[in-house]
Amino acid sequence: MNVKKMLLALILCPLILLSLPIPAKADGPRPYLLTAELPSGSTASIRGYQESYASNLYLSLADLSRVLSGTAKQFSIRRENDTYYIENGENPRLTTDAATNNGPFIAYLNTYRNKLVVDDREKRIYTYDTGSDLYMSLTDIMLLFDFTVEQQNSERIRLLPDTPFAPSPEALDAAGYFDTFSAVLLGDTYNGKLIYASNADSPVAIASISKLMTYVLIREAMDAGTLHADDAIVISSDASALSYSADGTIGMATGYVVPLQELIDAMLVASSNESCLAIAEHIAGSEQAFVNRMNARAAEMGLYTAKFYTPHGLPKYSREPFPIKNQNTMSAKDLFDLSAYILQTYPDITDVTSQQYEHLSTMSFTTANSNPLLFNMEGITGLKTGSTNKAGSCVAVSMPMDCGGITHNIVAIVLGAETADVRGQCAQLLLEYARAHYTGN
Repeated sequence: MNVKKMLLALILCPLILLSLPIPAKADGPRPYLLTAELPSGSTASIRGYQESYASNLYLSLADLSRVLSGTAKQFSIRRENDTYYIENGENPRLTTDAATNNGPFIAYLNTYRNKLVVDDREKRIYTYDTGSDLYMSLTDIMLLFDFTVEQQNSERIRLLPDTPFAPSPEALDAAGYFDTFSAVLLGDTYNGKLIYASNADSPVAIASISKLMTYVLIREAMDAGTLHADDAIVISSDASALSYSADGTIGMATGYVVPLQELIDAMLVASSNESCLAIAEHIAGSEQAFVNRMNARAAEMGLYTAKFYTPHGLPKYSREPFPIKNQNTMSAKDLFDLSAYILQTYPDITDVTSQQYEHLSTMSFTTANSNPLLFNMEGITGLKTGSTNKAGSCVAVSMPMDCGGITHNIVAIVLGAETADVRGQCAQLLLEYARAHYTGN
């Protein structure tokens, strides 16, 4: 092509592109007005949004605040800087965009945790933010405010502010709620009683909850006197590489020295994979040698469904020409038994796992606990979260409860949830039921 033809092409190409039809941009999500009925028979409008699929309903908290004004569940919501504040029992502070579908709304599809404080307590709940209002899922609304909402159809709900939200596992089971998880269990570690269980005996991927087994081996080494809380752990090249990978939490250079207790705290609170690997290598000499100990100890404890490939719960890829992605697995029942063993043998684990935040002084790193239930529910003391693509979102949650003057540790286990917020909702539903109805008998 000569120079003249090249210049002509450069001139014509943009003109041709401009003349082509431009695809219309798809409309983003839009609110619609639901009819909300109160026990008095009166009705009002509340903006709602069905996130991703029908019946996954989110409601405007500004509208809900207005509609519940004068009831036992009235509350106010306001925004200051980047934080939303909710105060129960307060008259609502109405905003100009309340109860209108012309106000600002969601411009994206992904929920995230806005900074939310309810009655001076930080909460970690996934919401939609419009700039002056929050949209919260119907389940989280009922859990947060403790009242019942009946969804009569896609455009009508019934608010029952005088009726506490009290779902039973039986009702949830009958509705097929637990079918969406790999396994679910609610049990009492004091007497071993299972309050509810669904697919609890099948081995499934457990992701970072594997770190509870690692913790057992750490404590047993400390009991034997071969390991001490103030031991200096040298970060290996493998642990350093993991720390700077997509699965890393705290960047650590090769040769970096960290006290054992600080690595334990990072492992349990921040779910630090690199900290877990560094401890495993220090105890056994190599990752594989430590994993062999994990499997042997699990068998000794009668946890026969347990199969470990890594100390931290990340998948292990084989070196075959056809890659195999091995995942740590265990049944919910064996995981419950492991949790019970830890809570009975090493109850001080909750001194760490109950912390909402942890400051790791040597590493100059402050981290929030990976377990949002510590923020969203009173009385939670641990234990561990986890997630991989195959395992989904998993959690083992502990909650001490007084039963006739004796403290029983209630544990909820949820494996294979689709998302972290669904995982938390399921565990909280189970624990709220135990708190309201379980007596320890």
